[in-house]
Amino acid sequence: AFFGKLGWPFLINVYYLYNYSLRIETGVFDGMKADYIYMLMVQWFFTLLVSFVMGLPIFGVVMVLAIVYVYCNTNPDTIISFFFGIQFKAMYFPWVLAGFNVLTGGSGMMELLGILVGHAYFFLK
Repeated sequence: AFFGKLGWPFLINVYYLYNYSLRIETGVFDGMKADYIYMLMVQWFFTLLVSFVMGLPIFGVVMVLAIVYVYCNTNPDTIISFFFGIQFKAMYFPWVLAGFNVLTGGSGMMELLGILVGHAYFFLK
């Protein structure tokens, strides 16, 4: 399964996937479709590798966080608004998502794996 069951986390992940993937495609990779596809392929490969090694049945969150991580590292000083109007620099956003997941009862492991996959793209760039 890509995102798991339909619910609030599913909708938030679809929103993050659309929003930040669009921002990357029209911003950093504007006019460079091959580079954008290369980024997605590298992230997809590492997402599948991590999911296989760790036995994760749901791997969509890892891919979404990898895309968010790339956006946030290419636009580190952009101000992002989070739930309830909290604002901070984009470079902290993936870590805020991981912390928020832990605060709401999750493990934060999927988010940390997404950060790792996003960082792997920068390593191979």
